[in-house]
Amino acid sequence: MIRELLHKGLIAQAFAELRARGAAFPGEGYCDRIDALRTEFAYMSDFMMQGYRDDSRGQLFADLTQRLLAMDYDLTMRETLLSNPYVVSAVKALTARDSSDEALQEALRRPAGAEEHWRILSDTFVLLLTSGHWQDRQMESWRDYIASADTDMVDAATLTAAIMMSAICNFSSNKVRCLMDVYALSANEKVRQRAFAGALLAIEAAGVDKRAETAVLLDSLLSTEEAQMALVEMQIQMTACAKAESDSTEINRKIMPDLLKNQQLRFTKDGIVEREEMDDSLDPDAEERRMEAMTEGVNRIIEMQKNGSDVFFGGFSKMKRFPFFYKLVNWFTPFYSGHPGLNIEIKSFSSRDFVGKVTERGPFCDSDKYSFIIAMAGVVGQLPENVRKMMEEGQVAPMGIRMDGEAEPTASLLRLHFLQDMYRFFRINPLGTMLRNPFDHAASYRLWTIAAGSVSDSVRRVISSYIQRDRRIEEGGEIYDAARQVMESYSDKESLDYKSCRAELIMRGGKGSPREAMGLFAECLNMKPRDASLMRGMARACYAARSYDKAAFYFDALHTLFPKRISYKLNYIMSRVRHGEAENVVNDMYKLEYENPDNQAVRNMLGWVLLCAHREDKALTVYQRLLQSVEARGDFSVCLNALYAFMVNGRVQEGVDMMQQHRQTLDAEQQRHFPETLVEAMREDEDLLKAYGIGMAERSIVASQFVHE
Repeated sequence: MIRELLHKGLIAQAFAELRARGAAFPGEGYCDRIDALRTEFAYMSDFMMQGYRDDSRGQLFADLTQRLLAMDYDLTMRETLLSNPYVVSAVKALTARDSSDEALQEALRRPAGAEEHWRILSDTFVLLLTSGHWQDRQMESWRDYIASADTDMVDAATLTAAIMMSAICNFSSNKVRCLMDVYALSANEKVRQRAFAGALLAIEAAGVDKRAETAVLLDSLLSTEEAQMALVEMQIQMTACAKAESDSTEINRKIMPDLLKNQQLRFTKDGIVEREEMDDSLDPDAEERRMEAMTEGVNRIIEMQKNGSDVFFGGFSKMKRFPFFYKLVNWFTPFYSGHPGLNIEIKSFSSRDFVGKVTERGPFCDSDKYSFIIAMAGVVGQLPENVRKMMEEGQVAPMGIRMDGEAEPTASLLRLHFLQDMYRFFRINPLGTMLRNPFDHAASYRLWTIAAGSVSDSVRRVISSYIQRDRRIEEGGEIYDAARQVMESYSDKESLDYKSCRAELIMRGGKGSPREAMGLFAECLNMKPRDASLMRGMARACYAARSYDKAAFYFDALHTLFPKRISYKLNYIMSRVRHGEAENVVNDMYKLEYENPDNQAVRNMLGWVLLCAHREDKALTVYQRLLQSVEARGDFSVCLNALYAFMVNGRVQEGVDMMQQHRQTLDAEQQRHFPETLVEAMREDEDLLKAYGIGMAERSIVASQFVHE
């Protein structure tokens, strides 16, 4: 509101608005500051109204405007963060101390015991978090302190997080500039990645109304290839973090029950013992099946973790109720074993090998490392002696731990762990749940769309390709809009990257003509002939545009390039069938089925080709054999074509009974909408059915068999 009033030149209204807001906090000096600025403006006005010329008037007015914006920022901070019940008590406790930048930094540099230093760091965290508008001098002061090689890494990383949180809650260009400079100047990778993530998230949170300011910042932050690729990674990492709860559900419901059921070891009062061999005396293969099931479950979790999934969220989210996490700063403090809040817990372990291995090499974010140590300290005394000894000697370690000789964590992994810390704060901490959560927009690729204008076309191509692989793009909405925004940000709209991106968007998003996509792909192939991805796009565009002869040409060319890719051969045959050449490709299909006897898709295609070639009896034989497989009976495509085969052979009731069995494999929602699904599918195959004299009446009668009053 204030920014808009000042932009329009309505300074008197801005004064009135600020005065009304300041009056809500009597005794805190806001009204005095506003009145002083209003008096200054009155002098400036009187001087002009009396006819005096002042060459510095423009500069004085600009300075006054900036101070009004600073007042607006300070009041906004007071109205939001400083009024929050989870922050206000901490701030009130600090009112008596000197909170100047110089005093805080001097206190942090001063030699002190671990507890005293941590108290100073905690106070400084709160003061930076709730700090008002920053002048250039403050920005430079904290930048120099945090980026200095003399500053302890824990201090630097913690204070970086404080500035980030402050800038996310209330955008400040100088706080973002501080983070950007720390990213550029710091020699510590953990601090650099925190600063990079913080700057991007603060810019993303600023929104459209501050786009003029943030565009300049983004151009500077993303001026290097390293930063642009880090942006690409960070969006993918945030998307993975945002899926933490659904991933945890999958692990808890589908993976962990099997792991627990098949575990070979049992905890007893005498220690860990193996499952008795006699349990398997009646089933000699049971042991092998248990091992396979456990291996499959563990490998699935490891695969999820490698793909960026936050596989530890489900367990560690329940360990954030310890008193340790009542202190806000502890959510953002890098793990260090000397933390005063861990003194009692660390001493619970007679050996530090276990603590060191978990905290230095474990695949956990920092807040989970604190949770792990605190939780284990509470139960270590209750564990069997042999288990405790193995842990303390470092012989037992969590899944995913870094082995001897493995490389140190990469910049990407350090950034991911920080994002996981943040996700936990915003999902679990009472203060975090009251603030705008930056992960709420991760699934709509918000980070990429706001930064699309500040990256190179080659990076835009990487981003576009990723978004267009998202299945949700076909639904339109946010995902389609994100892809379109990235595409429209291309600087060279005659380039191969732009044209191919636009063609793909037409095909994936379903908005536009397939013929337009064909033209674009043709232009791209002129620039880069025989490119497989472009040929693939061209083949799909031709098929969608019903240019089946051209589609067959490109699918055939792709199969020549990639003879092991059966899908290209199947699409080539399908295109020829659509072009009216079903009879000519029957032998090709028989040969393909002979070469791939266990491929369900190939056999399904054989039956469909036989139907199109009016060899309905042979088609029914194929489907009767295919339906002996449980997997096939659960595949709607197979069952639909089999239904056609039964219908065209005059065995409609058998076809309906078969489809009823398939319907029983679906969930309740799918069963309820099954008649509509079937009607739509038969409409898409209208040409084939018409060739057999099956029209709307017959289709309606079949669909009605699946409606239950």
